[in-house]
Amino acid sequence: MQGMAFSEFGRRVYSNSSLGTDHGTAAPMFLFRNGVKPGIIGTNPSLTDLTDGNLKMQFDFRSVYASVLHQWFGAGTAELDATLLRSFSGIPVIRKSYYIDEQGNRLYPSELRLYNNYPNPFNPSTTIAYDLPDDDVVMLEVFDMLGRKVAVLVNQFQPAGHYEVKFNASQRLASGAYIYQLRWGNAVARGKKMLLVR
Repeated sequence: MQGMAFSEFGRRVYSNSSLGTDHGTAAPMFLFRNGVKPGIIGTNPSLTDLTDGNLKMQFDFRSVYASVLHQWFGAGTAELDATLLRSFSGIPVIRKSYYIDEQGNRLYPSELRLYNNYPNPFNPSTTIAYDLPDDDVVMLEVFDMLGRKVAVLVNQFQPAGHYEVKFNASQRLASGAYIYQLRWGNAVARGKKMLLVR
């Protein structure tokens, strides 16, 4: 069983004339029990950097709704857009071992996996594929053999699933070997080598 606690209004920082606080625009939300990712999402709010006396909102509450509906109940994109009246970005709140495709099927990547790119050697482009066993923030980067970062291909939250990303080597990159590395939350997949041949 999962639970979510929220309020229809937040509170302001400073007290009013009756030594209470007025309704505000931002407030914390709590999700609890098995299946919920542990920890805090977001940063501590500033008590001095305010907007019209209100704390600055970090996440739209409808993004939390969309995340729970998709990650826990399996709602698809069309259902979410119809329910919430527009699209909202997801937040990694539910820990799970499956993801839902557009037909509503549960698919099960079992582990974080970074595949060999294809073709390899390549010129000028190649495809890099990877599996995510859970929803989280993902970063896919390319480095030269001296460890210098030459490209960031992905840097965003992604739902669990299988992904393929095209790497088009710019003209400024010389022929030679390059390493691509995948970071997923706090985990790092072992880097793989690819060869650019002009």
